[in-house]
Amino acid sequence: QQASNPFTRGTAARLGGVTPAEGLLTDPIAETALLGLIEVRRAKASALRALRRVKEADDLLVATSELARGNGVDRPIVAAPLYRTMGVTAAALGAHEPAIDRFTRSALNYQGAMPGSRAQADTNLQYADQLVRSGKSLNALDYCRSAVASLIELTASTTPELIAPCLKAYFDSIGGQTGQNQTMIGEMFVASQLGQSGIVSQQISQASANLAENSRNPKVGAAIRKQRDLKVELSGLYDRRDVLAAERDRFGGGGGAQQEDSDRLEARIRDVQTKLAEADSELQAASPNFGQLTPQTVKADAIYPLLHPGEAFVSLSTNQTEGWIFVLRDGRISVSRIALGREGVGKLVQAIRASIENVDNRGRPPPFDVASARALFDAVFAPAMPRLENATSVVVAPSGPLLSLPMELLLTGAASNDNLPDAPWLVRKFR
Repeated sequence: QQASNPFTRGTAARLGGVTPAEGLLTDPIAETALLGLIEVRRAKASALRALRRVKEADDLLVATSELARGNGVDRPIVAAPLYRTMGVTAAALGAHEPAIDRFTRSALNYQGAMPGSRAQADTNLQYADQLVRSGKSLNALDYCRSAVASLIELTASTTPELIAPCLKAYFDSIGGQTGQNQTMIGEMFVASQLGQSGIVSQQISQASANLAENSRNPKVGAAIRKQRDLKVELSGLYDRRDVLAAERDRFGGGGGAQQEDSDRLEARIRDVQTKLAEADSELQAASPNFGQLTPQTVKADAIYPLLHPGEAFVSLSTNQTEGWIFVLRDGRISVSRIALGREGVGKLVQAIRASIENVDNRGRPPPFDVASARALFDAVFAPAMPRLENATSVVVAPSGPLLSLPMELLLTGAASNDNLPDAPWLVRKFR
């Protein structure tokens, strides 16, 4: 019975010391079924990991990898996601060195099968995470830069948690010199925005009323639809390019008709990219406020000319364990670490809001939470205050829980509910 099973033949040959090439599958139907089995096993392993049966998931993935190699189907398009899942699972086991090895293999396979894809970008971010955890922040930088470049090209964002290790890698690379390496801090500033976009996008719906008002103008509505349709088409073209790359890897070749298809696809992608850029310009002209509602990355050099003398721009970025405050002023950018993570920041924000919103049956609010207002300032703003000294005005771009609190409510020093009109509110620092 075993001899008639095409899936065991290759594995048995490999285990017997015979090279995989001597036991390869030759039946296309059997090969397609095996590829499906590999993907099902990978999905099952992910489910086992989610159920905290991590060792069981890892064993299943190792066996699946051996099955793929033994039958000669471990091509880049198959190996890339498989090794990525194996890397995530090894990381969940706390096995950082095996995780690094698996993410290395996944990244190399994605580079061969789907270069510039979202999947490759996410893998590079996960790989960077393991390198940073292993004390190899400088080694992580190349993978961070590659991921950031791909996400920007794809006009995609990521989560604060996925980008967090890269922000630490950028910060470690400047050696604590928070304002010295302008190029590196500028890169870190752009990367931080990719993590904020996922949070900011949740706030876009709150501004939909303003957008709806503009959409009543037929010219604005047409521009929005045109931009949306082109984005959808471009996303589909990117997916088609990934599929063609996978087919070339799976079946070989790349010449003749297949190459003509690829050339036509690349030409269409360039054409749609050009039309999308034109549509963006048309929408900006028709509705100048629309750009404020769409996540995008902005370089520090683009902000400097917009600031008046004495004015500073502050960007706040938080993740699960820490955060960063960027200050752009007088043609320079600096960054400082926020020791409080998003959960800690959120608790302070909730405490402050409760002290101004939870009124009694007479409409009177409780005593203002001066302790939380001071603690939040000390955690978030205090690290950057030397760079804000003597600033006449400050523009703040918050993220996460800070989006729901006016920064003017923070206290820079001791205060009492008995004399709040004279309290050292943050707004009084910059007039």
